[in-house]
Amino acid sequence: MKRAVVLLSGGIDSSTTLAIAGAEGHE
Repeated sequence: MKRAVVLLSGGIDSSTTLAIAGAEGHE
């Protein structure tokens, strides 16, 4: 989740983070 937070913080790869989280099974 830490990497996701960093990406969301950047806002640039937010969509990518969501895709990764979804692939991992996170909501």
